[in-house]
Amino acid sequence: MSLFFDSGRYLNASVSQRMSASLGVVAESQRFLQMLMCIEIAMDHSTTRRILLFNKRKMIQDEVNEVLDRAKKRRFYRRYYRRPDYWSSDWGNMLRRYQQDEDRKVYDERSRKAKLFRRRFRVPFSVFVDLLEKSHAHNLFECKEVDAFRRKGIPHELKLLGVLRMLGKGGSFDDVAMSTLMSEESTRIAFNTFCKIL
Repeated sequence: MSLFFDSGRYLNASVSQRMSASLGVVAESQRFLQMLMCIEIAMDHSTTRRILLFNKRKMIQDEVNEVLDRAKKRRFYRRYYRRPDYWSSDWGNMLRRYQQDEDRKVYDERSRKAKLFRRRFRVPFSVFVDLLEKSHAHNLFECKEVDAFRRKGIPHELKLLGVLRMLGKGGSFDDVAMSTLMSEESTRIAFNTFCKIL
């Protein structure tokens, strides 16, 4: 039975024929509607699948971005320690006083300052100056004026004094660190560097 049936035949037919024809039209209409519903459901499934895939990709991308953001933030939260003023240490102040000494008594080995320096570091001040010039020329301790954080580096003079004190008196790294405000690790590295050259 076709959906678009002949109206003339329908009017001339009996009641039973009309009813059967109407039922056939209704049944065919229902099948058509079911087919349309199946098509819509299939389209909804494909659309839903696309939406799910899109959401899954977005979730993965969000997780990747979150991990990258954490890595970037972790890079900027590096520990930062303020360095002390090394020239304000005991030996730093001593060297400043010697540099400001206009009479240059520290170079006279018979003077009190020269004897005190030699007793503490087991070399005359003139020998210390010669060693300092040579170590500066060869960049022995690899001292930098500033580091990556723009902090002032450890003075060359204090590292050399620490090495001379260790060799002359046999003290510990902690003793040198207390007198220079350097860390024990910096003192140890400077001592080992100097001893390798010897």
